[in-house]
Amino acid sequence: MHMGNYLQLLVTKKYHQRLINIFLGEFSGDFDWVNLSIKLN
Repeated sequence: MHMGNYLQLLVTKKYHQRLINIFLGEFSGDFDWVNLSIKLN
């Protein structure tokens, strides 16, 4: 795997984690966040 692809993957995972955190803050408890995070990973 090229270094650029690896860095892009890390950035994407951080972005997804940030989205999850935002959603948790806005709609805490409304969804199954464990399943959502598994789908995003």
